[in-house]
Amino acid sequence: MNLQRAAEIQVVLEGITLPATREQLVHYAALQDAEAAVELERIPDRTYRSIDDVGETLAHTQPYFPAKSPFTHPESGAPPGKADYVNPAPTPGAIRPDE
Repeated sequence: MNLQRAAEIQVVLEGITLPATREQLVHYAALQDAEAAVELERIPDRTYRSIDDVGETLAHTQPYFPAKSPFTHPESGAPPGKADYVNPAPTPGAIRPDE
């Protein structure tokens, strides 16, 4: 379904009491636009909390972001400043030989 038709169906549903089930959406739309009711019969049977929720089901508009790994990558080496990185009072400007 294209975005324009999804928006038209959302307009048809203005005034419906939400949350509403698919059956309630179809019944309400049938009173306004029989074609919209037929198209709403194709959406999943669940409760819709907003008209935007219905619109998103009819025509996806939100970007899809694949799930990223919840695990972090291992450290690539010592932190900058080595031991002084966590020292609250390091000696400023001190040059230390590599450890």
